[in-house]
Amino acid sequence: MRASIAIAISLALCTAATSARADDDRHSESHDGLFVRVEGGIGYLHASANYAGVTATSTGGTGMLGAALGGAIAPNLVLYGEVWGMACPNPNVQFAGSNSIAKNTTLNYGGLGLGIGFFLMPANLFLGVSLDLTRLAVTNSDGSDSHSDVGLAATVTLGKQWWISDRLGLGISLQGIGGGNRDNNNDTNSATYKTFTGLAALTFTYG
Repeated sequence: MRASIAIAISLALCTAATSARADDDRHSESHDGLFVRVEGGIGYLHASANYAGVTATSTGGTGMLGAALGGAIAPNLVLYGEVWGMACPNPNVQFAGSNSIAKNTTLNYGGLGLGIGFFLMPANLFLGVSLDLTRLAVTNSDGSDSHSDVGLAATVTLGKQWWISDRLGLGISLQGIGGGNRDNNNDTNSATYKTFTGLAALTFTYG
């Protein structure tokens, strides 16, 4: 009798341990709970506007930093708020047929918004879309600056992540950001800047 009880207890403990390990495995191979992401990357920024029939364009390489915070609303489906900013030093400027480098000048672009993303498991591929409030600004070496009105931009992100622990992931992503910002002249000569940015980033994710 005692031997039967001992065997039953042993089987129960083994079953519980196996179930716990299975739960841990499912947890470690899915994205749920808190979601945190920080990223940094490089890319290409293109901004253009039309002034009285003449197109002005600023382009150049850019560096970007960003962060996102949110949580899972379903297994592998996350809702998050994000903030990002980028700087394009000494952009190339084209206007009325002329082409020049804007030395000692930085074109800045930043955004704050809300996004939703899905992790395709077990490949751990990420697809995200977000809508952001954005602003363009130009900063000169003498400290003077000018900026646009607040505009809107859409961001599409495609990424791949590799687990480095049960909850931490290191990854890479490709991003496209497109939007518009009206300048802040607030007169009939105001123009809308159309902006597109392509980026490649390194990401660090929790959750």
